[in-house]
Amino acid sequence: MKEKFDKYINKNPFTNYSDLTYKILSEQIIKLKIKPGTILNESNISNNLNISRTPVNSAIKKLIKSGLATKDDNEKFTKVSELNMYHLNQYYNSRMAIEPYCAMIAAKNFDDKQIEKLEILTSNIKKSCDIDNLSSDLINKYIENEIEFHKFIVIGNENKYLNQMFKVTFDIGLRYRYYMLNFIAKNQKNINIKEFLQDSIKFHESIFFSIKHHLSTIAYDQMKEDINRMIPLILDSNFYIFAK
Repeated sequence: MKEKFDKYINKNPFTNYSDLTYKILSEQIIKLKIKPGTILNESNISNNLNISRTPVNSAIKKLIKSGLATKDDNEKFTKVSELNMYHLNQYYNSRMAIEPYCAMIAAKNFDDKQIEKLEILTSNIKKSCDIDNLSSDLINKYIENEIEFHKFIVIGNENKYLNQMFKVTFDIGLRYRYYMLNFIAKNQKNINIKEFLQDSIKFHESIFFSIKHHLSTIAYDQMKEDINRMIPLILDSNFYIFAK
């Protein structure tokens, strides 16, 4: 964490320490390098980064506001938010409410430039699903490309209220995506990750095709199915990774 902090400061010496601390901590939490339930010790973090506690305190408050960390009134320490089925279910319900509708509107309204961009994002997903050369880095790249695809469809509609709703769940959603893919990679007796990624390519290509050819109803249905295919995986996972 210190190495990344110093590297960024060397390139951007006028960076706000609070913003950078939040950026680094949130990335570590989202990518599960800091596990759920871990205490965020303000003093330890400031010592590790060799900065004062003030920007660290500010960064931790932002983590609480974003939902990545929690601090109850009766608790002395701030902890990384737990992963649980209730919040995961709420997150996927919010996706179901927003993304199929946005795909339908995109099929009606996206212009040629937006279609070209979406085609690139679709291609990026396919490139990061190299079935024969799977690695943790490639899986992480897939997650980044996949969420950029969905983000572009939502943000591209230029509906500020939908955009705000999507942004509220963005970091939380990204964290759950990292969790689910980690689960698949570690539990391939129940779930074949190659089949999962092959299905992902098909669904995202189908969503792109529907939007490109202005098939709004099909775009809606395909996005809905893409989200729905995660439900058996959610039920099967039961947060196995962090239960031990």
